[in-house]
Amino acid sequence: MNENMKKLLIDTPYLSLSTVCEDGSPYGTWLRFASDGKYLYFDNVPSSAHIANIKRDARVFVTILNLSGKDSISGYIKSCAEIITGDEADKATKLLKERGATPDPNNGVVCRVRIGEIDRAKKVKNPERQFYFVQEGPNEI
Repeated sequence: MNENMKKLLIDTPYLSLSTVCEDGSPYGTWLRFASDGKYLYFDNVPSSAHIANIKRDARVFVTILNLSGKDSISGYIKSCAEIITGDEADKATKLLKERGATPDPNNGVVCRVRIGEIDRAKKVKNPERQFYFVQEGPNEI
């Protein structure tokens, strides 16, 4: 992962998460997130639409966009989300709190998305500032 992608994960507080609704239509929402460089972490209440969608169909598309400064940086991730519990959820919750999120330890659902590998087949205008990642199939723990 190059320095611009690391900067994107550190400096950008929100991601756009798109999930698949029961009827096949997309559902997008902005969420505060954290990252350890391998995974993106986010949380929400169990009744949220994207948590219900992830439980039924784990496929997601994530957009992270930082327009601050003179040059924008963008990251796009095609992956699968998974709900995590136990020590992994505790680690993610700590990271989220460090980023200013307010996860609910009693009621929240914590998820992660594997960032995956850069999709070299994807043509971009500026490969130093635009990143497409793909992680096919289930996440590896």
